Amino acid sequence: MLSRYDATAGPFLVGLCLSMVLYGSLVVQGFMYYQTSKKDQAWIRWTVLYLVAMETAITGYDIHQKYIDDAHTFALASDRGMPVPNGPMTALSTMMSVNAILTVLVSTPVQLFFAWRIKVLGGPKLMLAIIAFAAFGSLAGGISTGILVPRGDEAEARMAIGWRSVAASFAPSITWLVMSAIADLSITGCLVYTLTQQTRRNSFQATDDLVTKIMRFAIETGLLTTLCTLAEAILFYVSYRTFASFYFIPDFILSKVYANSLLATLNVRAKWKDEATVAPMSFNAASNSNGSTLGTRPVTATSEKSAVKKDGAVFVLSSTAPASTESV
Repeated sequence: MLSRYDATAGPFLVGLCLSMVLYGSLVVQGFMYYQTSKKDQAWIRWTVLYLVAMETAITGYDIHQKYIDDAHTFALASDRGMPVPNGPMTALSTMMSVNAILTVLVSTPVQLFFAWRIKVLGGPKLMLAIIAFAAFGSLAGGISTGILVPRGDEAEARMAIGWRSVAASFAPSITWLVMSAIADLSITGCLVYTLTQQTRRNSFQATDDLVTKIMRFAIETGLLTTLCTLAEAILFYVSYRTFASFYFIPDFILSKVYANSLLATLNVRAKWKDEATVAPMSFNAASNSNGSTLGTRPVTATSEKSAVKKDGAVFVLSSTAPASTESV
């Protein structure tokens, strides 16, 4: 059976290592974005810069906290001549509260970005309202967690009394995570619904294939953030009942999963652009009024732009440069 120290320090270290790996991926994706998406709107480019800067600050803070925690534990153990079981426990509540605020400062802008994307695609206004409500509810829950969760000696004192004295203080944390999961599921479902409607109205096979890829990508990224959020909520509830900190594993990586999902969505446009430029274009059989299937012909960036723009699809080729894209 793991000691209280092992059950705290172990997940702390594992989560930090995974966080640093994802941070490296984020930096690479950020570099790729600024190399390939120079014609994006200014606010999108500033959003990407904000996410990279925030993740740099979060990673630096996490490393600093791990160093302070280990140094504190080692110093106490040296003074007393024995391991200190509660050393990390005094710091983990502070870590949780600060990370909650930093995480929602990343996740909420990402969720609102996807909500804007759905709005541009003509998504249902009711779903947009639900997404916005859940995103801001998550933001409020995360900030409340940072303010209300007991820290340091206060957390130790409450844990010594019992679980019930601690549980009431962590209601904002559960609110934050559940609302975030609702926002992610709503985004995924709304994107799939909206893109499905676009496919039904579209007459070009090349555009249908592209929309199918976008739907698959939306499902994958949406489920990833949802599963990560739910995993933290479950582990958070279970861990605090056992005085462990296994929830630190998803907690450390949650914000980076959000940031990486947004950058991956932006960067994948370059691949789709190349495929759209060289793909043959064919009409769906159902689009021919005579019931016959029209033949295929090579498609250029200009002709594909007209088809996609006419049908309101999601992938628009720029009229100023055949090799560039504008993403929604």
